[in-house]
Amino acid sequence: MATLDVLTYGFALNTDQGSFGYSTNSLLRTGSHNILIDTGPSSRRPFLYRALTNMSLTTDDIDIVILTHMHWDHCQNTDLFRNARVVVNPVEIDYARNPNSWDLAVAAGMADMMRNMKVEVVSEGDTIVDGVTVLETPGHTKGHMSVLAEIDGENVLIAGDAMPESGTVSRGIPYNIFWDTEDAHASVEKMVASSNV
Repeated sequence: MATLDVLTYGFALNTDQGSFGYSTNSLLRTGSHNILIDTGPSSRRPFLYRALTNMSLTTDDIDIVILTHMHWDHCQNTDLFRNARVVVNPVEIDYARNPNSWDLAVAAGMADMMRNMKVEVVSEGDTIVDGVTVLETPGHTKGHMSVLAEIDGENVLIAGDAMPESGTVSRGIPYNIFWDTEDAHASVEKMVASSNV
């Protein structure tokens, strides 16, 4: 039976001077695989290590890393998981190799660093392992993807920044769109239809 645990909680701060946030990092255990969804920013490495230790795990125990997208707060610790398959949308990794010059949220150098890792590109509907599939949810970024996991007979959505907080559902759109508003709205509708949001 699959279980889902939060290793580090994300947060967002919005002020008149701008916005700042950190991602949530989740551990999905399927019985045969330990799957980390997003690795977080490098400044939170000690928290990630501690959370794994509290689960009696090390970085070597993670079989699969799924990156919802390649913004710095979601992927900077990917290098800690050298033995893992790293799963990412091809659109996202291609963009990370050559981002727009104004896009400072993309983690500089991550796509190049990942060339030496076991990267697997996946798209809409691909199965990662039994009961875990990919849902493309662009809008926040061009190649953002979410994860659908069957847990206790229900489809549980791990949405990354495509649905960063509960108000996203009532508004029909997330507050943090970096790429495309129409895509973001369509992604919210898709996520609501596909899971128990």
